[in-house]
Amino acid sequence: MKNTHFAVFLLALSMSACVQKNEKNEEKPVTDSVTVNTDVRTNSTTPDWVGEYKGVIPCEDCDGIETSITLNKDSTYILKTTYQGKGNTSEDKGTFTWLEPGSRVVLKSNDIEQVYLIGNETLTILNSEGKITEGELADDYVLKKQ
Repeated sequence: MKNTHFAVFLLALSMSACVQKNEKNEEKPVTDSVTVNTDVRTNSTTPDWVGEYKGVIPCEDCDGIETSITLNKDSTYILKTTYQGKGNTSEDKGTFTWLEPGSRVVLKSNDIEQVYLIGNETLTILNSEGKITEGELADDYVLKKQ
């Protein structure tokens, strides 16, 4: 019996929090609008993962691959690479999808399908098993946000 009275009391208390008194002591429902943000990682209007990430990743037959990836809010990307010492430059455009909201994305185009981990101002290229490269070269696969 006490539990029933307590439950009714809590219900009444929670409902009374949803009304305001105006100057004439009349009750009216609260009608303030609330904006709901659907961005995965931030409360701003532009998600914090949007932007350009740059770095030089290892290359077997050159000095390194200058890499720039731009992630756009509309789930598109631009990937630019330049092979140091060779001068070969390429640009790839496509879309990306979230594997895990706010943390892992897959860049897809005709030429590539690569998984990346989004960190704090970083984009880490994951290996073929979807894991972070470990050891001495681990930092070489991290692109930094510009």
